[in-house]
Amino acid sequence: GTYTTPFSDIYGNSTNVTFTINEIKPNFSVQKTYNSANNTVEVKVINNYGIKATKPTWKLNSSKTIYTKVYEDNGTYTTPFVDKNGKEVKVTFTINEIDKTAPTITIKKTYDSKTNTVTVSAVSNEKLGKTKPTWSLSSDAKTYSKVYGDNGTYTTPFSDIYGNSTNVTFTINEIKSEFSVQKTYNSANNTVEVKVINNYGIKATKPTWILSSDTKTYSKVYEKNGTYTTSFISKNGKEEKLTFIINEIDQTSSKISIKKTYDSKTNTIIISATSNNKLDKTKPTWILSSDKKTYSKVYNKNGTYTTTFTDIYGNEEKVSFTINEINNIYITKTGKHYHFNGNCNGGTYYITTESIKELEKRGITPCNKCVV
Repeated sequence: GTYTTPFSDIYGNSTNVTFTINEIKPNFSVQKTYNSANNTVEVKVINNYGIKATKPTWKLNSSKTIYTKVYEDNGTYTTPFVDKNGKEVKVTFTINEIDKTAPTITIKKTYDSKTNTVTVSAVSNEKLGKTKPTWSLSSDAKTYSKVYGDNGTYTTPFSDIYGNSTNVTFTINEIKSEFSVQKTYNSANNTVEVKVINNYGIKATKPTWILSSDTKTYSKVYEKNGTYTTSFISKNGKEEKLTFIINEIDQTSSKISIKKTYDSKTNTIIISATSNNKLDKTKPTWILSSDKKTYSKVYNKNGTYTTTFTDIYGNEEKVSFTINEINNIYITKTGKHYHFNGNCNGGTYYITTESIKELEKRGITPCNKCVV
């Protein structure tokens, strides 16, 4: 230590003197021993002249020359010890041998075409603890392995023998589907038959599908376009979600063109509604052509009409048309002719609601001037 003390001569004259002593060797020494089996450090504080028993958390040997304590954490520690002469000394030591670092894991994937599985090997830079019962640990305790039967992204922790843990994420996309999908469009009824095939066999788990006698093919008829996802289970018990898209079904409304034909003999209009697709038999008051693409109907009154046409796939199209070509029919109370001109020959006429057919049946004939 460094000391300052006064000195006086015989006449009382005084002076302060400072001096430093560093030649005295410490009575205490420190020894550290790392235990890799349990990742701890044993610290020994030694004084060959003896140590007083003043530290209840330490273990003093029988000769009272060595104090011992086991540490589980790194750090710098300072603690006082008292030798047998009663001298107290603060002893400082640093522990940095304890492993607190998580293991470094390298993932290796191996695909087995015979079983259609992937073996994942997790290789560590240090020994791993027995913490994963569903994995197999190698004899050198540095590699865990596991067989996967499904694609996906997986996250799992690995711990070294000292409890240091790290999460590892890996993706499996090498596993091939056991199932294949076939689609067949039926233009006769505008549907799509979907077949799901597994050459190893499929379990009967889908009541709305039809399973073939050899249990290798499931089939179902779809009436609407869309994206469908459904699960199937193979004979081996492996479940797989299959997604398929149906866009073959005709769900577009038919294009309808209207044609009007005036019949002067009957004073009527024939409406012809022609479609780009075959039309369904949904209009009992209309006449459908042999090619099923044209509906026709006779109208005897002017007006605006709206009607709906449906193609054979159920797609509907609403059509509006106006008829203004039909002439009013004029007759006199006693005349023998009907007219389209209410002022023909200067007669006195009134509008009849009878049709030309009805008038002619009564013997009333067309005027040769105004009825063309």
